[in-house]
Amino acid sequence: MQFKYKLWIAFLTVLVVVLSAALITHLVLSNKNQNLDKGNFVSPPQMGRGMLVRQLNFDNQQEQKFDSLRQNFFKNTLSLRDSLNSINSQIANALSESQPNREKINLMVEQACRLESRYKKLLVLHVLELQQICNPEQRKVLNTLYPQLIGSSQERGRGMMHRNRWGRQQRFQ
Repeated sequence: MQFKYKLWIAFLTVLVVVLSAALITHLVLSNKNQNLDKGNFVSPPQMGRGMLVRQLNFDNQQEQKFDSLRQNFFKNTLSLRDSLNSINSQIANALSESQPNREKINLMVEQACRLESRYKKLLVLHVLELQQICNPEQRKVLNTLYPQLIGSSQERGRGMMHRNRWGRQQRFQ
């Protein structure tokens, strides 16, 4: 019986750490988006858009279609992203209570997972629409860029850590 409780405590500890990281990420990213007018969405200039247009070498017509697709995607997912942010905040508040209600937290986590699933489906549809405006050569480049577009790079978070900067590649022994 003791082992079961230890396992649950370990699981909940990991869950709290993951959700805390998600909350911190949400708070940092939401500050960037506070200035956007929700009624009349105008996409701010971002490196992602410029990088994609340069890498795919879009002509003017393709670039206009891309901007239209991108704005529609942001408009269509705005309420979904807001709902997800709200649920993440609710989860964080529930976790900070002196006696967190596990059932309530689990329901909120399941709801957040459903919203993330819907968002991922819309993102995949957006990429499929993007493929439609690309020629075959551009599609090949887009397929190599896809992991970067959805943020699933395996080299994430390494950056300028003390082991990686200035060519000092220290290895663990």
